[in-house]
Amino acid sequence: MRRLLGFIGRLIGFATAVAAGAGVWRLLNPASEPAEIPPAVPLFPRKQAPDQERSSTTNESKSAAWVPAVDGACPVNYPIKAKHSSEIFHSPEGASYERTSADRCYRDAEAAEADGLRPAKR
Repeated sequence: MRRLLGFIGRLIGFATAVAAGAGVWRLLNPASEPAEIPPAVPLFPRKQAPDQERSSTTNESKSAAWVPAVDGACPVNYPIKAKHSSEIFHSPEGASYERTSADRCYRDAEAAEADGLRPAKR
């Protein structure tokens, strides 16, 4: 055990000497220009919400195919309610239309289907 502690002590002393030598080297030989630091890369990049991905392309037209829902409700001229977590849309005559809290509101069923959603079964 005593030999191991002696070895660890010598190893720490050697590492300290190397670090001190590197510090002195940097003081005596400064770089002509500081190195450029690259921008930080996020470890967990955030995926854009579906509203942000396609809103720029769909809102450029005169009459947008969808609008974001306000508190889960849709305006009168965009009656189709869509939930993107389930990839289902609900029409006003559907059984669960009233209890559905929408993410997006579409002007018609064709616009919702074109956006990759399927109609509700009931």
